[in-house]
Order: sequence, then C-alpha cells, then structure tokens
Amino acid sequence: MRGMIGGVKDFAVIVRIVAVAVIVLALGITPVMQPLTDAVRGGRLAALEGDYTAAAQRLRDAYAIQPWESDLLAEAVQAAILAGDPETIIAGLQELSTVRPLTADEFAVLGQAHADLDQYRDAIKAWEQAERAGTGSAGVLHQLLDIYLGQEEWQRALGVLDSLVELDPGNARLRYQRGLLLGLIDPDASLVAFQEAVALDTELYAQRVARIQRALLDWETTPAGYARLGVAYMDMGEYRFAELAFDQALEQDPRYAEAMAYYGYALSRRGDTGLGPAMQAVRIAPENPLVLYLAGLTWSENSRPLEARQYFSQAYTLDPDNPAFAVEIGATYQAEGRDQLAEQWMQEAVSLAPGDQRFTLLLVQFYVDANYRVEERGLPLAQALVEANPNDAEALAALGWAQFLTGDTGAAANSLAEALAINPNLARARAHYGIVLEELNQQADARDQYEQAIQLDPFGPWGALARRRLEAAP
Repeated sequence: MRGMIGGVKDFAVIVRIVAVAVIVLALGITPVMQPLTDAVRGGRLAALEGDYTAAAQRLRDAYAIQPWESDLLAEAVQAAILAGDPETIIAGLQELSTVRPLTADEFAVLGQAHADLDQYRDAIKAWEQAERAGTGSAGVLHQLLDIYLGQEEWQRALGVLDSLVELDPGNARLRYQRGLLLGLIDPDASLVAFQEAVALDTELYAQRVARIQRALLDWETTPAGYARLGVAYMDMGEYRFAELAFDQALEQDPRYAEAMAYYGYALSRRGDTGLGPAMQAVRIAPENPLVLYLAGLTWSENSRPLEARQYFSQAYTLDPDNPAFAVEIGATYQAEGRDQLAEQWMQEAVSLAPGDQRFTLLLVQFYVDANYRVEERGLPLAQALVEANPNDAEALAALGWAQFLTGDTGAAANSLAEALAINPNLARARAHYGIVLEELNQQADARDQYEQAIQLDPFGPWGALARRRLEAAP
C-alpha cells in the first residue's frame, strides 16, 4: 500500500510495548473486561506475527466493545494499511471520522485507498482535504498533479506544482514541469519557468528548452498555435504535454487532420495504440503526406511494420523527394530483418538529401543497430562522419557502437564518453555505454548509465534496452 499514515513504520515497536503492558494488566483483569483484553491482545499478537488482516479484525472487535476508544480504531486502520486492504482502510477511516477529525496523513491514506479501487473522485476529495490540512506530502501532491493533468484542470495542476516548488525550491525538474504546463496557458510565464530550470541544471535542460522557445514566442490560442506547441513538446520528448496541446487544437477544430495525426502518434509514444485518431486523420486527409507519414509512425510504434510501410509508401508516392519517407520505409524492412532492402532505402534517403549529414548519420545508425556490414561499411562511414563533424555527439555515439561491435572496446568507451560529454541527454549513447562498461567489468557505472537511459527514454527503445540489461544483471 503506497502512502502509509505517518508513524506506521513504528507500528511493530508500539505493538511490542503495548502487548507487554496488556499481558501484565491481564493478571488482574475482571471477567467483564476479558473479551476486550482478548481482542486487543489477539490483534496485537497477530500484528507481531505479520497477520495484519487478522490484526485489523481483532482490533475492530475491541473497538466495538469500547467505541469511545478511537485509538483502537486507528490501530485497526494501521493494521489494514499493512495488510494492503483498501476497502477496510476506507471503512475504518470513514468510521474514525465520525469520532474525531482525521489528520492530514489519514486523509492522504484515504485518498490512496480510493485510488487503489479506481475511485478517483473520492480520491481527489480526500487528497484535497489532506492538502488543506497541511500534510506537506510531496507524494500526495504528485498524485493530485497526475489527476489534474489527466482531467485538463490546468489551473489546479499549476497550484499543485506551485506547492511542490515551495516544498523543494531547488528542484529543477519541478520548475521544468511548471514551464511545460504554463506553455499551455501563459507562454511568457512558461519562458521564465524554463529559464529557472536551466539556471538550476543547465546540462540537463538547456538543449530541451531551446527547442520550445520559438514555439512559445509565436504562441497563439488557435488550432495552429496549439499544434506548433505540440510539435515542440514532441521534439522535447514530452509526449504527455504534446498530447494535451494537440487535444486543445482539436477542441477548436475537430477536423484538423494534421493535429489529429500528431495526437495519435503522441498517444502511441505513451503506451496507447493511438490508431483510432491516426486512422481518423487519414480518412479526413487521405492525400496529405504528413498525415500518412504520422499514421505510419503510429503503426510502427505498435510493432506493425507491414501496415506502417503501407502508409509510408503512400506518403513517398505523393512526395518522392522527401528523404524522411525513404528512411521510414527502410526502418520497416529493418524491423522485419530484411536488411538488404532496408539498406537500399536508407541509401535512397541519403541520395535524396546530398550533403545533409543527418541522413548519413541515419545510415550509419542503421548499420550499427542492425549489426549489418558494420566492419565493411558502418565503421568507415562512421569514422568519416566524425572526421567531418568532430563535435557531433550522435555521430560519436554511432562510431563508439561500431567500434564495440568490431571488437575495439577501449576505443568504444572513449567515443561514447566523448559523445555524452557533448550531449548528456542521448539515451542511445547511455544504453550503449552501459553495455560497454559491463564488458569492461565496471558494473556500478554500467548500472548508472542504464538508469539514466531509462529516465531519458522511458517509453522508447533505449529505455527498454536499458531495462532488459538491468533485469539480466547479476
């Protein structure tokens, strides 16, 4: 059970002390008090033995004998918390509230019990009472924040974030989240919040914030304005806020096909299929290459490369000069293990964008990610790319992985470390560096890299790779 009442951690100690007292008092007990003594002693002994369900029941029996002793009922609730029984917790706290006012921590526990039963309306009510009672619990506030964001109650969510910042003023992440939320309602205040986050943690937030500044400066409360903001959020990897921005665009214009396609893709990046909005967008604009492209990306997120390729191919037919479409067609073949076809389409993308190093990088990443012709083509191409762009973190990361795959572990570690020194937010590099460090028998450092990769890419392939490596670690 998450979010226990304050002091529950000392429950077993309290039980031991009181149980001894009960045993001593029992020596002189009268027959009238025997049922009460048996219930209290039985409940506390059950708690000591770890049978918290029985402890809760016996202590409630004791309270039924002496209903003016609210401490007995509070003990029964504490036992129910340890038993992880939300229904008993709710019943006990509701009864306790008729005897005396609940404490802030008890309201917090009541809210969590309701949430465990998917009773979110009651959970919000209890958590709001906990906040008014002055719990000061960051856990409660984070629960409220998640619910308010889900219900698009932005002013309430902002109030919760303000309270969290007061509790932890040096927390850059909270100020960054505040900037994300304010981006939907007050762009000027959002820019200030982002600047505060950057001041507290330049390394982590400077590049992310740079991606959204233009969208905030051009922000307007129109469907196009919200859509631009959503695209900026997606570029930052903030898919939940992107979803909220696209949702706002669609509230104003339900037939805004591009916003709907983006909305579906954002949903897919957060674990939903996103296929409903994606397919609806295609029905609205069946010859819009961007809509088709986003539909393909959504199918790809659902691990359906054949369907994805159908939409990428349609987009390519409509706009055959767009190298991004060729890249994604290649990626679907790569997902099917058809590396020769994947290589052809990746090379097609490079030929469509001569001189654009981004597509050369994607070709290098294909070779190393597929572990296909790495020594013959991937490694030389990566070396040439780094020579031409010595400060490109992604190129260095690709070179490092190529070096690892071709047996040069020491050089791989150096290249990946250099890449992360330039850009510490590369989840791909973090995950690969962890594997290299494992090979070098630096297990603690490898674990740290995996944990950072998960934080940077919680729903993506590099976070998933890092989780698998952590689970497999001895």
